[in-house]
Amino acid sequence: MQEALDYMSRMYWNFGENGMRIGWDIVALIVGLLMFEWGNRTKEHPLQFEKLGKIGRFGVYFVLIY
Repeated sequence: MQEALDYMSRMYWNFGENGMRIGWDIVALIVGLLMFEWGNRTKEHPLQFEKLGKIGRFGVYFVLIY
């Protein structure tokens, strides 16, 4: 149990030398996804893109999957 608690504490609080580094690219991705979610909050289905047409919708889906 102690090893599990140590592992979790290192995972969330003590990154050390080999820990995860959050760069500006990750921050920009998170901000972009939050803006996307906020803009589609009133829709029944968040991925409704009527104005883009079929090719535009597939482009958005491709980018989201990629």
